[in-house]
Amino acid sequence: MRRPIVAALLLAASTAAAAGQFYLFPVQQLEGVSQEAMQARPLVDKRVVDRLFGGPDGPQTQRALVADFVGRLANAYPASIIHPKQVFDTNIGRGHKFVNDGNAQCKQAPSFNVADTYAVVAGVTRASVYEVPKGDNNEVLIPVTLSLQFIKPNLGKVVYTISETVYSPFRLGRDEYQSGAADQVIREALLKNISVQLGSLVDTARAAFNPRDVAAKLVDKDGDFIVADQGIEAGFAKGEQVEARNAAGQASIFDVLYADSGYSVLRKMAGPASVGDSLQFVFETAVDDSRKPRLMPVVAGGANDRQASAVADIFARELGFKASFQLSPVDVHFAKTKVMVMREANCVTWQNLPAMAGVSGTRKDDPNFFLRFTPVVSPVSVMSGAG
Repeated sequence: MRRPIVAALLLAASTAAAAGQFYLFPVQQLEGVSQEAMQARPLVDKRVVDRLFGGPDGPQTQRALVADFVGRLANAYPASIIHPKQVFDTNIGRGHKFVNDGNAQCKQAPSFNVADTYAVVAGVTRASVYEVPKGDNNEVLIPVTLSLQFIKPNLGKVVYTISETVYSPFRLGRDEYQSGAADQVIREALLKNISVQLGSLVDTARAAFNPRDVAAKLVDKDGDFIVADQGIEAGFAKGEQVEARNAAGQASIFDVLYADSGYSVLRKMAGPASVGDSLQFVFETAVDDSRKPRLMPVVAGGANDRQASAVADIFARELGFKASFQLSPVDVHFAKTKVMVMREANCVTWQNLPAMAGVSGTRKDDPNFFLRFTPVVSPVSVMSGAG
């Protein structure tokens, strides 16, 4: 299956726009708040979701949050944002225009090649409720974690992700809280905080995520191995698959076998590549930790152990860059995320892109270590005082 996969990826990239230009299409629904999604995410408490999106006003509330998210993304990337309906197999028309219209149609001008786009997905990965009765009052703490993912559709991978947790505290009368009379107060506070979170996430992403071209020259070759004169400082990372274009605009795809300061070892998977070629590689963010050992979080109890899976997921998303290793995570929810992306950008012939259509090759970034999460029950001891 290897050659057809690479050929399809190359076909998607071969008609891409001029180097340096990229486009973002926001998935216009929140991930993690549907009934199906909550079953797969044990840290998303149904009580929080019902407070936010339950009742007759729930759908409109979610649409308002999505519109808020899209507006913030448009302000952050005014020259890049497009509607999912503007993503197609080839470019149509010229120039950039955001067709922010619920009645948008396929093949309208301008539309943009899927290989030049990134899907942006906002979602809820945690929403919990903690209650502490104190006399006639209840102290309530509701932490909500939002995540933002930038996905490269033609490669079927997450290229940048960030998350943030905000804790909303409440002190309410017990009767008021238990009767539901305070639900509107809680709902308004949560929605306000989520809007602030969306803004913070987009602002942070704007500072970190900015796909750029890096010129690299192919300086040597030994069999299937090609040496480039740029390394980790440019964005090359061992185990990644990268795209490049030559002066004629022809696209090539490479596997990065090794990267160090000042050079990288590549293997051509598709497209033209010869010693002496100067190519433009596209990198989303700077990478300088490729020499760290790869570590993959795993759950000892299997996918059915929902609590341990949730903890492993949070660990993978929250770990900072200062760790002595780099993560090689497996997102157990990514299959559902891909479905959301394909459903939104439904003008693309996704079956021509095996990375999104469910066909996969061999994994090239095998981890050096596994971090196993095993759920255990702590012993409880009760000490009684002397009689």
